[in-house]
Amino acid sequence: MSYTSVPVEGTETDLTAEQAARRAGLSLSYFKNRMAVLNRSGRDLRAPRTEKGPRKYDLGLLDQWIEEGKPSPAAAEPTAGAKKVRATATRENGQWKVTIDDEAGTLFCRSLDSAERDAHVSAATLYDLPAEEIDLKLTVALPEDAAGLWVEAQKQRQIADEASKAASAASRRTVAALKDDGFTFGDIGRMLGVSPGRAQQLAAGSQHVGTDE
Repeated sequence: MSYTSVPVEGTETDLTAEQAARRAGLSLSYFKNRMAVLNRSGRDLRAPRTEKGPRKYDLGLLDQWIEEGKPSPAAAEPTAGAKKVRATATRENGQWKVTIDDEAGTLFCRSLDSAERDAHVSAATLYDLPAEEIDLKLTVALPEDAAGLWVEAQKQRQIADEASKAASAASRRTVAALKDDGFTFGDIGRMLGVSPGRAQQLAAGSQHVGTDE
């Protein structure tokens, strides 16, 4: 995807960092950290240098980034010894509230797709560290009613898994008993409604379990 400058009539097309941060609705320190991460990813919103001093930001590129939801690139792999940071995302008033290290910092995101990346940048700004020196783990908190349903679903899944294991064990014992009575795998398969090959697999599984036990 290519990004082109879109001049806005009656407005300066090059903005200082302070002006660009205000336009994006971000604090200056957070904006600079976001831009540093963007620059390293290959997407530079700055205008070509035309004078000495800090480079300014291209208004068209900045507005395009804002219209896209101010996305951040995927976070780089943390370095060894990076600061471990915990963040929790909670749905609140139609958006995601991300809390960093038990209220040390808070931000709001439109979607979970950007929550982790934005939280990573925010944590780097909060602790005044390069992004690669932050090892962030994001936990998504389910709404209370959904959390209760999910716990019940996991419980039922565990019950189903245990029942499936018990059924498989009983099937293996059945085939083993029939085989001991002298039936062929073909006969066993017809009696149990499975293929001869499956009957043979169950018999082999029964022998394996017996050896393990």
